[in-house]
Amino acid sequence: MKNFEKEDPDTELKEPITELFKKFHERYGCKRTTKESKKLGHCVNHKKVYRLMRETGLKGVKFMRISRKYNSYKGNVGKVAKNRLFRGNVN
Repeated sequence: MKNFEKEDPDTELKEPITELFKKFHERYGCKRTTKESKKLGHCVNHKKVYRLMRETGLKGVKFMRISRKYNSYKGNVGKVAKNRLFRGNVN
């Protein structure tokens, strides 16, 4: 354990990352958090943000789309002609 007595050099980055994560309702992953932290002026790589998020236990909510079966029905397309001859039920 060489790093036992040393301070953690990433403490100044962990706080803004957790703030950004909470600000966006725990939906942002490491890449989106990296972009937002770069907007704030931090020069940081997405791999470092990923590592810090893993260390602090931050994990984004997985986004799932609701899948539907294919349905080609489009309703009444075009114009239905009037039945002028009316050869239906004639008694």
